[in-house]
This record gives sequence, structure tokens and C-alpha cells, in this order.
Amino acid sequence: MVLLLISQLATTNVVVGKDLRVDEIGVLDGVTYKIRVPKHWNKTLLVYAHGYSRSDPPTLVPMQIEIIYGSALEEGLLAQGYALAASSYSNAGWAVKEGIKDTKDLTKFFKKHIEKPDLTILWGSSM
Repeated sequence: MVLLLISQLATTNVVVGKDLRVDEIGVLDGVTYKIRVPKHWNKTLLVYAHGYSRSDPPTLVPMQIEIIYGSALEEGLLAQGYALAASSYSNAGWAVKEGIKDTKDLTKFFKKHIEKPDLTILWGSSM
């Protein structure tokens, strides 16, 4: 299903929005995050939610999609105009509640400190 979504996204026409360029890694309430916004953002934010993590304390291998799908996917999505955001969670293991909270917090942070997207899409993978 994720690959179908990504292939549909990849064929979407890019509507050039505000001339932005963000490429940052930081910590939000003790949770590592990564945000990438291309220079010509199409106003769609893809928020990646990773699955089960054995890392303790939790760490983010920026952008975790690089490991799962390859950096070519990340670069391809950026080239199509999509902004990307991902975070570690505040707890490792089966961290469903933490993942939901931390993903929502990251999305709010993006809206406040970068810009409000027209569309936000949550996607991810697990095991």
C-alpha cells in the first residue's frame, strides 16, 4: 500500500509554493526529528511514522525511510516538491502511544515553525 501511495504521489503535478529550503535535525521535547523541505515546496507534508524500534534510548537514523526504501526515494519525493518529517519516539519497543503523541507534536511543530501545509499525509512501515 505504501508503494502504491508513493507511486501515486510521484505522478502528481508539482504546484510551486513558497520558495523554501529546510534541512534540519533537532530535538523536540527530548525526541530527535528530521525535517526536509525542498526549495519549491508543493505544500504537501509527508510525515513518516516508523515501526517497532529496538534502540534504547530511541534514536533516529535520519530519515529512517533511507534505510527502509533507500535515499533515492527521499530525494525523489523532495524533487517532486514534498516536504518530509520524521522522528524517533520518546520510548523504544512497542511505543504506540508515544509514537502517536510524538508524531502529532512534530506535525504541530512543523506548522508553527516552518509553514502550515495544505495537505498532510501520514505514512510509514513496521516490521
